Amino acid sequence: MAELLLYKCPCCGGNIEFDSTIQKPKCPYCDTEFELESLKGYDEDLKNDRADEMNWDDTAHKEW
Repeated sequence: MAELLLYKCPCCGGNIEFDSTIQKPKCPYCDTEFELESLKGYDEDLKNDRADEMNWDDTAHKEW
């Protein structure tokens, strides 16, 4: 059985669907069209993405 791949739109976060009229993946929410290779690239980038190591500066409140 073939594996079903789900992609999220990098523009709006909606689920991307295949549009048979244009023969391309397309987001039904923001109408962005994609090439399948682009979506695979976005997916690989997300898998390799690491969490930001942001630290809040909590010393500023002491000056007030």
